[in-house]
Amino acid sequence: MDFLDCYIACRTADPAQLWDWIMDEDQELRYAAGRQLQHEQFAAIVSAIEERLSLEFDPRSWEMMAFIIGQPQSQLTSDDIICICDILTRLLDSGNQAVTASVICALGHLYSNDLLGEQDFCRFEQVIRVACDRDDLDIRISLLFAIAFFPHRNFLADYVLQQIQRSRQDPFASQMVPWVLFALEYGPYPSNEADSFLIDIAGTAASDVAAEALAILLQREVDAAVALAEEYCVQRESSLAEDTELEIHDEVLRSLADSRDERLHEIYQRLNAVIEAID
Repeated sequence: MDFLDCYIACRTADPAQLWDWIMDEDQELRYAAGRQLQHEQFAAIVSAIEERLSLEFDPRSWEMMAFIIGQPQSQLTSDDIICICDILTRLLDSGNQAVTASVICALGHLYSNDLLGEQDFCRFEQVIRVACDRDDLDIRISLLFAIAFFPHRNFLADYVLQQIQRSRQDPFASQMVPWVLFALEYGPYPSNEADSFLIDIAGTAASDVAAEALAILLQREVDAAVALAEEYCVQRESSLAEDTELEIHDEVLRSLADSRDERLHEIYQRLNAVIEAID
């Protein structure tokens, strides 16, 4: 089933069927069911998870339970938050890497919504430290997502730098670079090495990833961003003349519009002129 078919099926399914589907071999169906279950009443979610935690370990359903409990769509109380942390801790007891990655993502979502604080992080800090030493791709991606929202820690800053270095030679670089950029854009971890990495990515051939790196450099007001923005603009102006129409990315336009640098404001106006010419 494709995602749309899964989504439609889950919209009309009852909760019992949805809980069965989170164990399905079809990943699209599992996540569509999980997204639908996030909208159930919190007490019903907890009750269903408690029941499944008492059964034999199933990696698919445990991974999905972290996905569901980490992004509940109902209003939460302080007791609900404690309950979520207790469940995530029990899920971590499995020691399964896919479940650990899902729990880390869940924690990232909870922090992104300001539902967890410093004391909560202390509860999970050792698990996160251990995860930073693992070479599993899913865990690496989960960490880079969650680090953007976790409280500042020096070991997390070191981890981001480590992933920057690995992304230059990593066979999984095409999958990792967007997540490294995400951590750099939203996380509190500026550094010269990070800026150098962003400059390298922004200077590559025209791509969405290069545009994202440029937008981050503009937000950070890195000196090299001016020349890179000029090159970005010239490429778009040239593509208009050649009738190839390179994409002008919204994130670059927003970063240029927010800048106080007159040179960047001029580039912003030139890009808008290209957009008007295309329209």
